[in-house]
Amino acid sequence: MIIVYKILLFVFFIISTSAFAFESEKQSINIALYGLDKNTASTKTVKKMLLKLFKKIEKLENFNVNTFFYKNEKELIRDFISNKKKFDILYTVPITFIKNHKTFYKYGNDFVTLKNHDKYKEYYLIKNKNLKIKSLKGMENKKLVTASSDELSRIWLDYIFLSETKKSYKFYIKQSAEHFKMYKRVLDVYFDKTDFAVVHKNIWDTTIELNPNITKKIEIFRKSKQIFPGIIGVFHRDVNKDLIRTYNEFIQNPKNKEYIHTLLNLVKLNSVEVIKKHDYQKSVEFYLKYKKMKEKLK
Repeated sequence: MIIVYKILLFVFFIISTSAFAFESEKQSINIALYGLDKNTASTKTVKKMLLKLFKKIEKLENFNVNTFFYKNEKELIRDFISNKKKFDILYTVPITFIKNHKTFYKYGNDFVTLKNHDKYKEYYLIKNKNLKIKSLKGMENKKLVTASSDELSRIWLDYIFLSETKKSYKFYIKQSAEHFKMYKRVLDVYFDKTDFAVVHKNIWDTTIELNPNITKKIEIFRKSKQIFPGIIGVFHRDVNKDLIRTYNEFIQNPKNKEYIHTLLNLVKLNSVEVIKKHDYQKSVEFYLKYKKMKEKLK
């Protein structure tokens, strides 16, 4: 009888401990950020956005939301594969996701993308029409502006130069600048402050919709394939499945679309979508091809 009592007591202890652990876990959520431009996605802004999001989600409304930025990629990846869960969700830029896709596929639990309009991004290299050139080599000694937080856009630019000229774009460009303001890159070309710029397709489309006269002075010089990701959100493998399901159900509910759109405007985005692991496989293949090409041309 004493033995049975001890067994029941032990079982009760295990159940109580597990329940307590779950209750403790669900009271807070740690959000890691890496590579995001702090001019548009500061810790304060992101925390404000996420607090408003979770307060709207039934069952998650009482969570304490903690946000922090990683300073380097190696530390981020080390923590991601660690048995000690340092964060529940990571939001990171496209190139970090692509470079480390195997790690995220293996140790990630679920994926979302934060985007502007389209699930797959497309890059445009735009130029001032006053420049009567047809080939990339004609960009020699010209000025270029790109997005400060979008390394992938520069990799795409490098890729097309390596493909066409067998040299990096840095070999040709006289002056290269980076700027975080998306529309300013188009306007810099329009007002003759630079010769070329790399922008997202949706930025170009929105700009010319607002001011069709833009096309009188600027034209699209090269286009990428529409294969690239936006900001990627990855749940850590040890995050409670109920939390992920509740979160995903909320963001997939059409009734919440307008609310989410308003929140994401705080960080210059407008929608979020649940994605599968290999949805961006074409962009991964592009990057691997770029690396191989770059190595070969050294």
